[in-house]
Amino acid sequence: MNHHTVLFNNSISTGKIPNAWRCAIVTPIAKGGIASEASNYRPISLTSGVCKVMERVVVKYLSDYLYEHKLINRQQHAFITRRSTSSNLLETLNDWTLGIDNGDGITVAYIDFAKAFDSVSHQKLLYKLLNYGISGNLLEWIKNFLSERLQCTKVGNTLSPYIYLTSGVIQGSCLGPLLFVIYINDVVTLLGHGRVCKLYADDLKLYMRMNSTHCAAELQNSLDRLAYWSQMWQLSISYKKCAVMQLDNNNNSSRTDYSYTVASNPITNVDVVKDLGIFVDKSLTFSNHICHIVTRAFTRANLIHKCFLSKHIPTLVRAFVVYVRPLLEYASPIWNPHLVRDIKRIESVQRQFTKRLPGMANRTYRERLATTGLESLELRRLRYDLICVYKILSGTFHAHHAAAPGLMDINIDGLFTFNPSTHTRGHPYKLYKARCAKTVRQNFFACRIINAWSLQYVSTLSPALNIR
Repeated sequence: MNHHTVLFNNSISTGKIPNAWRCAIVTPIAKGGIASEASNYRPISLTSGVCKVMERVVVKYLSDYLYEHKLINRQQHAFITRRSTSSNLLETLNDWTLGIDNGDGITVAYIDFAKAFDSVSHQKLLYKLLNYGISGNLLEWIKNFLSERLQCTKVGNTLSPYIYLTSGVIQGSCLGPLLFVIYINDVVTLLGHGRVCKLYADDLKLYMRMNSTHCAAELQNSLDRLAYWSQMWQLSISYKKCAVMQLDNNNNSSRTDYSYTVASNPITNVDVVKDLGIFVDKSLTFSNHICHIVTRAFTRANLIHKCFLSKHIPTLVRAFVVYVRPLLEYASPIWNPHLVRDIKRIESVQRQFTKRLPGMANRTYRERLATTGLESLELRRLRYDLICVYKILSGTFHAHHAAAPGLMDINIDGLFTFNPSTHTRGHPYKLYKARCAKTVRQNFFACRIINAWSLQYVSTLSPALNIR
């Protein structure tokens, strides 16, 4: 038995941690906005490495307990195994496009909590942990882990004086995110029937179908409950950052001019909102998002050509792959375009970058891709779509269509339906393609990918891709 094992066992058995584990150096990380405003920075704590190893052990057993007893709400997608921003957005867009295809309007309220991780009340967190059945030495250890913590802020080589923390979970620790998920977990249960809430840590969106005259008032009632919950659990809402968006389904009868409020504070109506890094507009076309990422990608690609003194092609291509391509591929199953102009706009970033490489100006795009070892971005998005389908369906491959969890934890019943016909050649996991009344549903991931997925070999699609 090594020294770390003895230390960890003694720490858990006594419910105490060494004082050195309670000290942290905070590094401010910019979230966006004006750099001179302190509120636009996220405090990431640098803590003891040995403590983080201990935290990982606690997180492992605590997570297993919560998953086994199904205590974490399915609407939470942050810091949960097999869930992510993509699973959050796929479930959300699936609900929205189904509602619009059915002729209903959709109203979405985006709620922003102010300094949520730093505002968690330790006493109330411990109360919730106890109600979830977490007690004994583990509860004492978590209590000791949270109490009497010291931190200072480091900017450059300068350290601020140390101060005691009276609230909050530690951003940058291993245990802090899970504790916050537990703290906010019960917010979903108070919103009422017909209202759907999706969470990614403290990012909350609340939406419902507007198919009757009472829906607006019901949604407002849920916002009132949310405001009461936030006051009771001391998670303040940043009213200026909240927004309401009414999705356009071309049905004027479903639209409303209802003015929503949170704790008597009016919420701004918007046509475009940034949702987990994706710009979502009321028409669900994602043209705004594509324009944004293409602009950023062009800027970075030009900087690579400008700033790299070396004109070594593999080095420049590697820089493009690391710094530019992720901008054009983040969560692509959500917004993968169907319009030719959008497809060409995205591809133009890679076209122009490869054309500016030494000796490439007079070669065709296909030749440049072959020389650099790159693939077209359109082909890569198709591959990501198919991989995403596989992750969602993977649980059924070894469970005879039972409701087993896949590599991505999404409710398959609301997204895909297996085709009962087994008379055609190919793999046995073909999907049924339902009829869609609206274009927005036809172009959504769950519908557009079915034809490609049902082919026996995806490679047969390659000639159809625009690689010239």
